[in-house]
Amino acid sequence: MSYPVMIQHEKDGRQKLKEGHVAEAESCFRAALAEAEKYPLPNAYMARQIKNLAVFYCGYGDYEKAESLLKRSLAIERSLFGAENLEICKSLNHLGLLYQLCGNFVQAETVYRQALQIVEHTPFKRYPEIDSKLHDLSLHLLAIVCCNVGKQSEAENLCEQAAAKRRDADPRDRETHMKLHDVAVRYCDLDTNPEAREAYEWLLRGFAENLQQTFLGSIVKGRPPSLAERKQQEDLMQSIYELLVEYDEVWRPARIYHEENLSVATSATEAGKIGLTPPIEVTESKSESKKWRP
Repeated sequence: MSYPVMIQHEKDGRQKLKEGHVAEAESCFRAALAEAEKYPLPNAYMARQIKNLAVFYCGYGDYEKAESLLKRSLAIERSLFGAENLEICKSLNHLGLLYQLCGNFVQAETVYRQALQIVEHTPFKRYPEIDSKLHDLSLHLLAIVCCNVGKQSEAENLCEQAAAKRRDADPRDRETHMKLHDVAVRYCDLDTNPEAREAYEWLLRGFAENLQQTFLGSIVKGRPPSLAERKQQEDLMQSIYELLVEYDEVWRPARIYHEENLSVATSATEAGKIGLTPPIEVTESKSESKKWRP
């Protein structure tokens, strides 16, 4: 595997996508994955390139390919980080979001429950500000899915759990939690809040676009105006836009991607623990090796 070649393919894909050349961008992302596949499994390079391609297909609307790739990436991440890890929880939410986008609420419920179980039983002490939002997000997304499969009572209980968590949250995060809580509660009460479905659809689309911006650097194809462009239309849309900004970090790869040292200075013992032993030809500095990560 050539690390510089892989990164160049990824950069080319981002640029082609930004220019609107979707087919060429797909070829570049596939080339980056092919290069990563030359390195022995399990390795974080391959997991990341698979995730890039999955997010690309999700944005393009090819949910079948996206699902297959997200599951493949998730399997590699579990081998690298263990079953109960912040990165696994985020990846499960990515997969759940995909199922929600294509209307597969039964499978969305399954993976959101897995994500919620991780965030509730694994003490994430390093990044409490992210863990709190991740927990809140998982509760509300699962509540919304429960509404779609006719489990209204359970959805209400999940919203109540989120409200209880909000009371114990950092005061700086309470307003953010309240906004998401408001969307979830309104959505689960469509008879009295008919505008809730529109708010929910905007929120879901916003999360999907955040995911594309994070992994690919831009949106895959032409879409309706973004939340940022339409946030002045009504107070509800303004609140949702602000909510997306607050939750942006939740959709990003776990910080291990930002902190790992992929230079030749990384010891074989430390890197081997997470499958990140760099190829021999990598000579760039730590700061340079981090440029390809969001």
